[in-house]
Amino acid sequence: MFNGIIRRDRDQSMITEGTHLYRSLNETNRVLLLTDSRDRTDIWLKTNNLSKKIDDIIEVSDPTAPNAVFREIEAIRSKGKIEFVVTEDLDLAKSLLEVGIPALIFLNPKYTRPEFRPDNRSGVKKWKEIIAEIDRQQGLFTGDPRV
Repeated sequence: MFNGIIRRDRDQSMITEGTHLYRSLNETNRVLLLTDSRDRTDIWLKTNNLSKKIDDIIEVSDPTAPNAVFREIEAIRSKGKIEFVVTEDLDLAKSLLEVGIPALIFLNPKYTRPEFRPDNRSGVKKWKEIIAEIDRQQGLFTGDPRV
């Protein structure tokens, strides 16, 4: 993902820690950026001197559709292996874990108040669901007679 990791949603400014992560991954790996607008993202990356080596910017066809990003990741996965997905969305991370795609969750400490976070939702925390999924998968692994 792009927004919430490299660029802030609210003011389009750069997230320094996310930019460092992007640059380090982009040094030796193929990095795909999922975004709502390919053209605006390309301009933003060039403006912020981040377009040195961009393998691909993928525009999510209908970002408002349910599970649009997840479906886009599944389409990318059908073309080759995905090492991991960097996301700030806990629901997406849980869905990725369920289908066997590793997820790196990036949470910027500057989002200390819930209304500032990209995943602004009130209510239940998703960490318990993610931990439950990891526990379930580890339980399946330990119960596997082939191991």
